[in-house]
Amino acid sequence: MLVTEVPAGVVSLRVWRVVDGVRVPVRGQHVPLGSSARVVDWDIPVGVPVTYLVEAVSSSGQVVGTGGESVQALVSPGHSRAWLSDPMAPLGAVVVGVLRSESRGRWSSASEMVRPMGGLPVTVGGARQVRVRSWRLVAEDEATVQAVDRIMLAGPTVLLRGDPECLDHPTGLLYVSASDVESERTLPHEPRVVWRIDGYESRGPAILPVVPSRTYADDLREHPTYQASRAAAATYLDRLRLPVT
Repeated sequence: MLVTEVPAGVVSLRVWRVVDGVRVPVRGQHVPLGSSARVVDWDIPVGVPVTYLVEAVSSSGQVVGTGGESVQALVSPGHSRAWLSDPMAPLGAVVVGVLRSESRGRWSSASEMVRPMGGLPVTVGGARQVRVRSWRLVAEDEATVQAVDRIMLAGPTVLLRGDPECLDHPTGLLYVSASDVESERTLPHEPRVVWRIDGYESRGPAILPVVPSRTYADDLREHPTYQASRAAAATYLDRLRLPVT
């Protein structure tokens, strides 16, 4: 996102993402270069209307200007399309078509039979269940095919991101190994290429990770010195609990 017409004397921008009336700060430190600034929202949701609000902050911490007309866009490549990218380089994402996903496989048994040496078989419960899933992607032009090939060669993992209903997955986020992706050019000398992604899906007892919204850039912006940081929060955990201003 490109923010323009930044007032003179502004040292930083506060960027807010508004979805369903809830305002959340866009993480990261946003510093203008002259009268404009480039802002990247790494956590933008898919398939919902998004509005961005911008506040211009001076060196004294005062808001000297706000964004004019807010920008609203439906961020989605379409119900039958998805983004494919290298997780470490999201700006290089490419839009690909999603063909009808194949039938879901059966979950493995929720229990596991263990045969200890010299004893009777014992059933252990609570094991994670696993099943194999397959997705098929398609590109109709040579530029997209070459972009996908570059993503596959960039790293060991690729990220497929799209509408949860389109991908038939509750999160709409699929991390797969690049080595598990097969490609096929359906017709000789034609640009149409189909990729098949095979991966393992698991479920079962798990502890969900908790990630704070506060980043190091927020700490540096609010309390640029070590003394100010210690005065605001006695411990690192106390600092993570502070609201982002």
